[in-house]
Amino acid sequence: MLEAIPSPKLFSPGKIGWMELRNRVVMAPMVVQLASENGAVTARTVDHYVRRAKGGAGLLIVEASFIAPLGKAWPCQLGIDRDALVPGHFDLVEAIHRNGAKVALQLHHGGVRANPALTGGVLVAPSPVAEEGVGAVPRALTESEIEALADSYARAAQRAQVAGYDAVEFHGAHGYLIHQFLSPASNLRSDAYGGSPENRL
Repeated sequence: MLEAIPSPKLFSPGKIGWMELRNRVVMAPMVVQLASENGAVTARTVDHYVRRAKGGAGLLIVEASFIAPLGKAWPCQLGIDRDALVPGHFDLVEAIHRNGAKVALQLHHGGVRANPALTGGVLVAPSPVAEEGVGAVPRALTESEIEALADSYARAAQRAQVAGYDAVEFHGAHGYLIHQFLSPASNLRSDAYGGSPENRL
């Protein structure tokens, strides 16, 4: 199917660092909400990504997967916040690899854009700034909570490595937690995590 489009560079092998790809086609991480209610990989999740791998892309980026319970943004969102979820991710990775594609996992925390119905009514963010048009004011994270969240990202990346993913991607756009820290519109902090561009980074 991909061969029908003439573009020799696009369909020639490529590399990202040490990762060798069969071509330069990358499937972006698009949330499909096929996980179980607790964030586990399901047979439907595997089937979805296997179809994409069979389609010929060189790299699939698996959709936004929550790294902490308070970061959950959608029902049936994939999770990578605990060790019990690793075996399902291992099965997903193995199925994708068997069909010739490399695979990365996108790590995600919704911050103010998390779903309060899924987080026990709690929303956390860099500052108590409501998302425009929503109205719910999040609780500002403490410095120790920020450090714990950084550790949650690291542990999620380690779980992804154990599951066999070839790479991870940090979701830093679309108004989610990392984006909220980067933006002076949503990060009004005056401590080490706010103010200057360097602190926001």
